[in-house]
Amino acid sequence: MTKAASLVTERYHGPIVVLIVDDEPDLPELVAQRFRKQIRAGTHVFYFANDGEQAVAVLAREPSIEVVVSDINMPHMDGMALLATCAEFFPTVRTVIVSAYDDMSNIRAAMNRGAYDFLVKPLDFQDFERTIERTVEQVRTVRHAAAERQASLILRQFVGEGAVNYARSRVGGAVPLSNEMVDRTVVFVDICSFTSLSERHEPRVVLQLLNSYFDAIVSCIVMQGGHIDKFIGDAVMSTFQGPDAPTAAAMAVLQARQAIRRMRGDIETRIGFFPNISAGIHAGKVIAGPVGASVVGRLDFTVIGDVVNTAARLQRLAGPGEIVVTQEVRDRLDPSVLVASHGIHTLRGKTEPMALYSVRTIEGATQSMAVEPVDV
Repeated sequence: MTKAASLVTERYHGPIVVLIVDDEPDLPELVAQRFRKQIRAGTHVFYFANDGEQAVAVLAREPSIEVVVSDINMPHMDGMALLATCAEFFPTVRTVIVSAYDDMSNIRAAMNRGAYDFLVKPLDFQDFERTIERTVEQVRTVRHAAAERQASLILRQFVGEGAVNYARSRVGGAVPLSNEMVDRTVVFVDICSFTSLSERHEPRVVLQLLNSYFDAIVSCIVMQGGHIDKFIGDAVMSTFQGPDAPTAAAMAVLQARQAIRRMRGDIETRIGFFPNISAGIHAGKVIAGPVGASVVGRLDFTVIGDVVNTAARLQRLAGPGEIVVTQEVRDRLDPSVLVASHGIHTLRGKTEPMALYSVRTIEGATQSMAVEPVDV
């Protein structure tokens, strides 16, 4: 095995896997003789097919194949047609075309259809081996990048976009974990009566309903530019930033309330009653950054501070269908957001009473968005 092949197998692990497509009956034996040491050592694996149709079947059966080395002129499906098929159905496989015809028209036709390289018969096996190694390295780089992207998408489902972006900004550097003071609008949305729901129905039904609610709520938050910070039991905590953040937050919750109400008939049919949502919104300075226990290597990227605590307590104060906000939020709201007084309250942990307000609707909105709170 050459040094290049050794580096490829060490970097990404596993043998080099090649499919050779050619109708010459002696080719498998020639390849087996040339690569007998590599095959015996397990660093190379070869598959063979007589034409493009057989090659497609082998590719579908063996996802470990990285490189296709194909002749052009073959029965049933020729090398050019195989190129197009590989590009469409096996996009991370690279194809090297081998032909006795080295004229420029063949080379250009192959390259235009996605060939990674072009070799001329009779094969120079040293050049053949180097070409395979170079092609495999490119395939593994592409597949590794694709796996990283997929892992990133999965990671976002569990830890949120903020944590992923924070980690990316520090990968490969010596930047210590740090927090920063930022202005955010914090929103808590909770599903009312969910505890009693959990007691009356089996876990499978409860989980399905919870995910249905979360899908509706989160869609509205994301659509208005909000970021999901975390799920806390049957509640969603989210943050908004920017000069229009309070208005966007209010709009998101109003739309979520409207979306939930559209689900009412189906939910009542399934569980016998309709759990509404309640929300609390506050805005101001928070500390943003990683929070957790480094001793177990577990950190969450979140925001903390009095603004967060206040938003959570507003949500607990809100009744079914209500969206309770502070004076700070009301002062920042667009005039089109209609609010009503929710009275003067002294929240737990506060020494001074606070004037609170209920968000009713957006001026000019449809009647369904302007619904009043509903007791359940």
